[in-house]
Amino acid sequence: MIENGATTVWEHWDGSRSRIHNCYNAPGSWFYQSIGGISPLEDFPGYERFLLAPRPPESLSWAKTFKETPYGAIRIEWEKVEDQMVIQATIPTGSTAKLSLPGDTRTCFIDDSRTKPDENGNIWIKSGSYTINYSCK
Repeated sequence: MIENGATTVWEHWDGSRSRIHNCYNAPGSWFYQSIGGISPLEDFPGYERFLLAPRPPESLSWAKTFKETPYGAIRIEWEKVEDQMVIQATIPTGSTAKLSLPGDTRTCFIDDSRTKPDENGNIWIKSGSYTINYSCK
């Protein structure tokens, strides 16, 4: 497609039919869903409530991503600093994030305030901008 001058993803590899087609855009969603950890919760359409669960591969030490929603942009910026995961998160007005901590993480800090997850390892976070820290050993 690129060799044929494409600036969008075509419906067919040879350029016949539509030359802008969404079915091949899954790689784009991988960045905000897997790397950024932003996923919709099934019972809350439009990201009214969403999952925030970044699971960085070992080869990455930081990432920055966002997802536009009807409520505004969800912005996630994370970095592994030594044995800590540091997340800068912006949750738009009217949305709530379900922060899912990895594995046996039982404590995290949200804006320097110690916060314990529920029995499932989750913390519900209302709209706003936050700095979130937890161990990523």
